[in-house]
Amino acid sequence: EVEPPVPDPLAAVQYSCLYWIDHLLDCDRGHTTDELKDDGSVHQFLRASYIHWLEALSLLRSLPDGIVMIAKLENWLKADECHDLHAFIHDARRFVVYNRSVIEQAPLQSYCSALVFSPEKSLKPKVPAYWNALLQTLEGHSGSVNSVAFSPDGKQVVSGSDDKTVRLWDSATGALLTLEGHSDWVWSVAFSPDGKQVVSGSDDETVRLWDAATGALLQTLEGHSGWVNSVAFSPDGKLLPTLRVSSQWITDGTANLLWLPSEYRPTCEAAWDKTLVLGHSSGNISFLQLKQGPKLIIMN
Repeated sequence: EVEPPVPDPLAAVQYSCLYWIDHLLDCDRGHTTDELKDDGSVHQFLRASYIHWLEALSLLRSLPDGIVMIAKLENWLKADECHDLHAFIHDARRFVVYNRSVIEQAPLQSYCSALVFSPEKSLKPKVPAYWNALLQTLEGHSGSVNSVAFSPDGKQVVSGSDDKTVRLWDSATGALLTLEGHSDWVWSVAFSPDGKQVVSGSDDETVRLWDAATGALLQTLEGHSGWVNSVAFSPDGKLLPTLRVSSQWITDGTANLLWLPSEYRPTCEAAWDKTLVLGHSSGNISFLQLKQGPKLIIMN
């Protein structure tokens, strides 16, 4: 990692890079500032220096803050009053979100790869004519990604991977928090219903609970004698389901209830209340329901 020189040549512009939009909007509370018009000073500045600004933010390790700022500016503008400026800001936001990863890793690629692979009608005419449905690509895992989930409010994404990590991403900016602790592949991840916790299951035979805000490990749940392929919270978020498949058995807590023939052993599973759903490599799905009293299992 390259350390900034001393004295840092960006020190004098750091505050301006990070807060110029906040100050601009504070001066435009009545939407009367001439700077925020088509071909106004802001429009001219961004057309001439937008990528220079992104390069500076990357060197300041503050590109996610820049994404938040450009989104704030887009939301502030009224498209019917400054159509060209609003369209440029929208395009600028798509550009930085889509290319965030490469700009953070190699700032000078803002002028190369990021522009070359931008849409034809984007900041520079190249490749496709319009943006497609892909908003951004979140990169960081060094192995296959086995499970992903959105938080209930849609503001975070959690992923689990063969690289033995769980990762939390800000869905708006792509900012990353890496959760380390598993000693083997992570197969399943899920958010609690209130979005405050994340649960993960791994080949290391453990289930782990994490704080979704800080990434801190809250609890390690041990007891499995085989891989943990699926995890979920109960609807009220207070319990993790105890009904599961362990090795070749359906278990409830520590009790073995039903041995599964090879053709019924799942590749994935989900539990709700006393119902277990099994997914099989054949493409079939089995529903198993346990009822109170004598153990009665119904397969559909």
